[in-house]
Amino acid sequence: LTFLGVNGEDLIIKLDEYGVAASTGSACSIHTQKASHVLQAMGFNHEQITGSLRISFGYLNTLDEVDQTVEVLKKVVAELRSVSPYKIKYNF
Repeated sequence: LTFLGVNGEDLIIKLDEYGVAASTGSACSIHTQKASHVLQAMGFNHEQITGSLRISFGYLNTLDEVDQTVEVLKKVVAELRSVSPYKIKYNF
């Protein structure tokens, strides 16, 4: 997922406050701080890469947990965008 106008690191910190675990990198690159080579290869620009995160769900997660995660994401992204120096209108 990528959210324009939001820094991925800020996003995972705020999500953690709501009990949502996320990462800014792939599962195989959790020990590196470099931009994702996969996202670069897909043609993502710098803003898209810095606003990206990974959330994983497993077979033990319920649909209610997925719905709660979506609602928390909406709230946190809106909150971070409200204090962002970028004043661009986003649909989400």
